[in-house]
Amino acid sequence: MEERVVLGLDLSTQGLKAVAIGVDSGKVLLSLALNFDADLPEYGTTDGVHRGDEHEVTSPALMFVHALEEVLGMIKRTNPSILERAVAVSTSGQQHGAVYLSHTFASALSAAAENSLGDSPLHEALRHASALALEDAHVWLDASTSEECRAIEERIGGAQTLANLAGSRAYERYTGPQIARRLKYRSVEMEECDHIVLISAFISSLLIGKPAPVDVADGSGMLLMPINADPPQWSPLLADAVLYAGGQGSAASIEEPERLQAVNAFIRKLGAPPVPSYTVLGNIAPMWTTRFGISRDCRVVAASGDNPNSVAGLLLRPGELAVSLGTSDTAFCLLPDDAGCEPRVSAHVYRSPLTRCGYLPLVCYSNGSLARERVKGPEHSWADFEAAVGRTTPALNGFFAVFCFVPEIAPRVPAHSEREPLVIDANTREVSSLTALVKAQRPDAGDVDGSWELMCRAVVEYRAIAVRLHTEQLGLAKPSRIVLTGGGARSKSIAQVFADVFQASVFCAETSSASGDEHNSAAIGAALRAKHGIRNMDIIGATEPGSSHSISFYDSVEPYRAAPLVCAATPQTQLKDAYQQLIDAYAAIEHELAKWLLRE
Repeated sequence: MEERVVLGLDLSTQGLKAVAIGVDSGKVLLSLALNFDADLPEYGTTDGVHRGDEHEVTSPALMFVHALEEVLGMIKRTNPSILERAVAVSTSGQQHGAVYLSHTFASALSAAAENSLGDSPLHEALRHASALALEDAHVWLDASTSEECRAIEERIGGAQTLANLAGSRAYERYTGPQIARRLKYRSVEMEECDHIVLISAFISSLLIGKPAPVDVADGSGMLLMPINADPPQWSPLLADAVLYAGGQGSAASIEEPERLQAVNAFIRKLGAPPVPSYTVLGNIAPMWTTRFGISRDCRVVAASGDNPNSVAGLLLRPGELAVSLGTSDTAFCLLPDDAGCEPRVSAHVYRSPLTRCGYLPLVCYSNGSLARERVKGPEHSWADFEAAVGRTTPALNGFFAVFCFVPEIAPRVPAHSEREPLVIDANTREVSSLTALVKAQRPDAGDVDGSWELMCRAVVEYRAIAVRLHTEQLGLAKPSRIVLTGGGARSKSIAQVFADVFQASVFCAETSSASGDEHNSAAIGAALRAKHGIRNMDIIGATEPGSSHSISFYDSVEPYRAAPLVCAATPQTQLKDAYQQLIDAYAAIEHELAKWLLRE
């Protein structure tokens, strides 16, 4: 008898990936991908999106439906037994993006789910039924909502007050500000909107044949759910703020009956309250069994966002820190259920996708690999950059530099107009100069002799210092280990800087590994969460992981093993005090950065 499998889908910005993992062997048995631009050119996307005026970025929602049908068709043509043996499926979706469903969506999907369409494509049926109130879904790249962000923070009482309630201050990509903008500028279409659903839960809806709830991890990235709510629920205060930002009543108090009625009507459009990420939503809809041969007993587990699923795919454990060094740099960790978490305006706090009440703090930095590339310059190679970091003095004799070539998220500061970074003397905690930094390393050097090498180290040290400060503020005082991913993880010099700044060992994936697990971490995480859901429901009969009779996520995914990690660097303990001085100085001056950068 062939092995049962769990399926994981990852609907990212540029395409849809699918993986299948053997339930008993833990092996990845299938991995394939569809690219929106190349494989579905009729939607006219570039890098998976449409870019409009005022930094608006969207994707055609029906393209997501079409992609799901195409990927399942690819599996059916190449390895049909995978679908026949599927016992569970879950989805990862790009975070914050949402689909706006019309009043006809539920009935059109229900009719299709019962296979009344025959072999007709689902995306065509939904198009003909006018099932979408808005054809385009906003995606996380959208930066058009600055005005709405300010209005939401104003209504709630400030950025920190909002973060305390919802886990984050208002950022342009978050779902709440995006909804507000559509209420303001697409009011006619929004009148036809019956249900607003995250992209991840949109795919779940298609799979079960009816509107599906969002999960608590992805739902906590909307600015509509109290971060500490147990059980999870939508917040009337946050819903009121979104309506306010969308021009739906500027002065009325939420206490007034008419205002409360409007708030409750809006909350109904969000659907059922968010559910734990391990929730089994039901069995796969009959149309997927008839058209593609998916087992009728295949269960659908709640979908989640790409960052929560990546945590699952990396098998990240509480106390460990993952740092993804990519176009933007992202640091995230898991905090245990009893740890608590204090949100900060420079970071995000989501709910954990693996436990009932845990947290997933995340810090995102705009000045990632592009900042390192700008420092490297076209005249040097990455090998030159690596060598420069390796041969310069750690902690730069009491100096560090702040790099903001583009507006930064953490902290929220403007771009620095000059090519040179903002140099800080950690002893005086004041703005210094590149010349002073150079002289501190080489007293006999000219004003800028050797400054390029020092900037290579400085741009790496600044990232490590910022990550350590922000993750400490969020509750991870001393990571048990650091896992580096992304393009920058291949650098031994960067790994050494992180090890020295954190005084912790740094691990990364084996460069010789051909499994591709790192690049498929979101899809693999979705598959593992699917297994977690059914293990708790089917094998031990527990519907509430976290109870005394449940099985933990890590036990449930056995015998799966993540891509092998190797120790890339261990800390040099003699550098502990030198880096602590830089961290303390940065903590003291970070709130001054916006003023200093504008002054410069």
